[in-house]
Amino acid sequence: MARGKNINLYIKDGISKCTIKNWSGVVYIVPRILVEVGKQIDNLNRSGVYLLLGTTEKDEEAVYIGQADIRKNERGVLYRILEPHKSIDYWTECVVITADNNSLGATELNYLEYRLHEIALDADRCKVTNGGSPHKGSLPEEKEDEMEDFIDYIRLVVRALGRKVFEPVVSRIPESFIGDHLFHSKGKKASALAKLTDDGIVVLKGSRLAEELTQSAPKQVIRLRAKFSDSIDSTFVLTKDIRFTSPSAAAGFVGGASLNGNDYWVTDYGVTLGRYLGDTPSEKLIKPGIQKDRP
Repeated sequence: MARGKNINLYIKDGISKCTIKNWSGVVYIVPRILVEVGKQIDNLNRSGVYLLLGTTEKDEEAVYIGQADIRKNERGVLYRILEPHKSIDYWTECVVITADNNSLGATELNYLEYRLHEIALDADRCKVTNGGSPHKGSLPEEKEDEMEDFIDYIRLVVRALGRKVFEPVVSRIPESFIGDHLFHSKGKKASALAKLTDDGIVVLKGSRLAEELTQSAPKQVIRLRAKFSDSIDSTFVLTKDIRFTSPSAAAGFVGGASLNGNDYWVTDYGVTLGRYLGDTPSEKLIKPGIQKDRP
């Protein structure tokens, strides 16, 4: 079993600071309206990498990933954020990662920026708005391994803070667990699979949506179809996994109508999502004859 980590959270003047014992890294979350306040924090005047998080005008969760070294005027990562970014005016908060021993030099920063950009793209949870791919730079093999350890801590803290930009929308699961995780859509107009996650429900790539919306389809369904139109091919099949915050939103998106998600999503054995969530493990009957308490 993996060992847990004790994350220390300190909040002052609306700015969050996170540290982990025996890790040199420091992670800050700074709301955009408090960036000026952040000037008083020494660590934010050091070298580091940063994420600018927000929502675009198309209602897409988005991130810009950058880095900054200390300049001759001793101004570091925060002052880089304060510079105008015409292409990233959507951001509402920034996540700043630096080191309390100021050990991140130019080569380390290049590597961190490159890898975090790569990880965010692979996760496909947010739209990455960088104009191009950052330069990886050149690090010795042993230094790359050290930076990968540093990145593991970054991902741990950023996720713990509720910013899941580096976490895949849906993780791969063992074949033996599928019955406990996947749900099918009801009806003949659509054929979709969905998976519960810790922050919503994900309709999986390859799911087929209902081609026509009902006349009584809610505005939310129409908006969601428009929002994810680039992920629906000409045969109404999804080309990527899409996360929804509620089962009913996912059901409406798939079925093109006003639908109750607790009734619309069912297991292979006919157990509705509502019953699955409401019953005790012994009553769920996901797979009759198979023990429910799996490792």
